[in-house]
Amino acid sequence: MSHKLNQLLDKAELLRNSSSGTPEFKAWKDAVIRFLKKQYGDSSHEVTSFGKIRFYDFYSCIDVVQGDIRENPAKIREMFLKGLETAILYLKNYLADFSEESLTVNIVSGQAVDSDTPDVFVVHGRNDGAKAQVSSYLLKLGLKPIILHEQLNQGQTIIEKFEKHANVKAAIVLFTDDDLGKYRDDEVLEVRARQNVVFEAGYFIGKIGRQNTIILLSSGLKIPSDLQGYVNFELDDRQRWHIDVAKELKGIGFNIDMNKL
Repeated sequence: MSHKLNQLLDKAELLRNSSSGTPEFKAWKDAVIRFLKKQYGDSSHEVTSFGKIRFYDFYSCIDVVQGDIRENPAKIREMFLKGLETAILYLKNYLADFSEESLTVNIVSGQAVDSDTPDVFVVHGRNDGAKAQVSSYLLKLGLKPIILHEQLNQGQTIIEKFEKHANVKAAIVLFTDDDLGKYRDDEVLEVRARQNVVFEAGYFIGKIGRQNTIILLSSGLKIPSDLQGYVNFELDDRQRWHIDVAKELKGIGFNIDMNKL
């Protein structure tokens, strides 16, 4: 199945200089629909979603000049390329689904997923700056950051979507000062990480093990009591955490060239 998807993706790349009216494009589109129907069913979400992609729409591609209706070649071209990019994105996500399903790995608590995938799940709160820094750094290392809200929903609930993308070799958890809280009898509010961050940290520690879950902590933020004693690295402005994270990822089994840092 992965082979067929790769063939369809390769063909899509060759269609960038084509248009929605050419025989080559129509044949490719029909082949994609046949494949999706065979794999997911005629009325599946995958087939419906692909069918909604617009490669051409007359009313979106016309100009009215002095009462004359004329098609705008630039608009036609732009719409076709946008549709093709969307289709390619869908197919790449379907390919990732098949790759995950093909793994016959028993995931044992405390052990990493037996996979060569470069995926690293990034757990984050509301600090978009920290999220962007970590994501950018992972890309620099040749890895693929998995940010949950950037993945396709595909009709899933949040927990279904989370579980689908949590099959990774490592996770980086960003404990940033997003919330305020206190014990009932205390008077002073303290900065805390978001509750989803604490939950997902525990999830990954249980799923892939402590040694494969890296915690980055905002300066001055207290780590939850259940995680006290857990080695973490400070998210400092001088980015000293870069070396620490690279070493941890290399120890987990990723191919990291320390000489390029």
